[in-house]
Amino acid sequence: MDKDVLPTHNFEEDSIFLFILYTALLAPFLIMTLYLKPFRFIEALPRGEIFNIIIAFLAVGALFSIIYLTPYAIASLSISASEVRRSLSETIVLPQSILTTIAVGFPTFYFAYAFIFYVTIIQKRGIIIKILMLLGVLSFVVNVFTFAGRDGVLFSSFALVLGYFFFEPLLKVSTKKTLKKIFILSISFALFLIIGITAERFSNSETLDMRGLKVGIVGYLGMQPYIFNDWVNYNDVFNHGHSSFKMIVDFFGIGNAPVKVNNQPYTWMFGTFLTSFYAISGFSSLLLVTFGFWFYFKSRIKLIRQNRYYPLGVYFFLGFFFHFVISGMFYFRLGNSGGNLFMLLSILAVFLFRKRKIKF
Repeated sequence: MDKDVLPTHNFEEDSIFLFILYTALLAPFLIMTLYLKPFRFIEALPRGEIFNIIIAFLAVGALFSIIYLTPYAIASLSISASEVRRSLSETIVLPQSILTTIAVGFPTFYFAYAFIFYVTIIQKRGIIIKILMLLGVLSFVVNVFTFAGRDGVLFSSFALVLGYFFFEPLLKVSTKKTLKKIFILSISFALFLIIGITAERFSNSETLDMRGLKVGIVGYLGMQPYIFNDWVNYNDVFNHGHSSFKMIVDFFGIGNAPVKVNNQPYTWMFGTFLTSFYAISGFSSLLLVTFGFWFYFKSRIKLIRQNRYYPLGVYFFLGFFFHFVISGMFYFRLGNSGGNLFMLLSILAVFLFRKRKIKF
């Protein structure tokens, strides 16, 4: 990492303590993934009328999101990635309406779509249902394309690969071979899209040159600890939760939005979810909010290992957990109102599908 990638960063002021703190706070979330194991028994698959209703609901949502968002994604990509990304306001491309909220809400459950996609394969459901579940995963890609972003391609690929990991013991050998071929083709196409957007945004030419590779890929994957250092070293504006938990803060009327807006370069670069939690009120919010998420995830994983949840509860939890962790290694993607709603709905779903007397 150097000045070519982070021209505004002062490498001489980096703190070893902050690098250690950064690692110590992120490591427990990554370690938790080691406790999650594949589904090895057919009982791990949901069934029944409630599951059928949820499939139908998600299918309609996926179809609506694709139809609604695709024109905006095409318009965004036709302008150019760099042009759209100069401003991060949704109003540039997407209109502010209840339809937009619904259309961008369903794609956030792309992990649930991926998991249910594999369930439909194992249960030998109709091809239309399988396609609609895949469209649910694809809708997240289209959603991110409305901002000419690369994240959707990357995160949805993770969802399908992790879904394969969890359901692989229940898949037939012939199905595994077919899926692997599809993965190879899909990943190849995904790389083509990522390289294209990266070249347009960061390269000095129309193809991916050395500058584009260095800034657009190396920086994309490695800038986070340095940006975390910048936040701690230079930030003097705290948002009191308005930039990370806006829906919750507004609902309870907690605090006031800051008058001064910090528009320094590091504020719009990737610094993991830690920078968002630090931006609330400093070290106190960083430690408390990080611990809060860790405790929730850790306690749910313990209950899952004790077989205390029905399959759908496990799927919604895993969707929440992996979306938080994977996207959070770049930035806190759940900080807007839609992301807040996703978290609340996920927590509610996990609660509802905890094992009681009624089977789901």
